[in-house]
Amino acid sequence: MTEQLKRWVPELDPSGEPMYVAADGYTCQNLMPDRLRQVFADQRRNPKYGEDDFIHKAYLRLFMPDGPFIWYVSDFDGEDTMYGYVINTATPDFSEEGSFSLRDLEQLRGYMGLPVERDCHFEPTALFEVREAQQGP
Repeated sequence: MTEQLKRWVPELDPSGEPMYVAADGYTCQNLMPDRLRQVFADQRRNPKYGEDDFIHKAYLRLFMPDGPFIWYVSDFDGEDTMYGYVINTATPDFSEEGSFSLRDLEQLRGYMGLPVERDCHFEPTALFEVREAQQGP
């Protein structure tokens, strides 16, 4: 959902960020608030960004409260495209690294119609640690 179409409400999410009402009537979190946009912009300005020894960290964790997917976001182009690791908790063998769309995630609903949420308490974690934890020993 584009910023212009969002109807912002006075409610705040647990991290103190404003929320909006989506077209389907659900009150939703802003999945990519300004402070996180800045984190990703700063990361892209890092001189080591893109080099082989650059450690990609997930700075954002998104999840479906009523679905099987968890997204660990390690990069954002500032517009719509995010990159990271997606865990499929229903079928872990289908978990993968790749790109996905912010707009698509804003419109995605789970089994009970609930929107994707942002983990407000997530601490940045290296992507390889996320993969290792998911794959187990």
